[in-house]
Amino acid sequence: LLDEDKLAERVAIRANELQQKEMREKKQQKMLAIYSHLSPRQRRRLKYVAERKGVQNERK
Repeated sequence: LLDEDKLAERVAIRANELQQKEMREKKQQKMLAIYSHLSPRQRRRLKYVAERKGVQNERK
């Protein structure tokens, strides 16, 4: 039987992981929403800037 402290710690860690995952997903949704409203020219510019910064841009 695990003592309650260890169990509580595990639950807290798991909750934190889920929260961070949720934040990442929300951020990604927001980025996609912004991206979808850009003109092709703005998208190319964004891609160029992202590549200059060394960011891996999945959206080609």
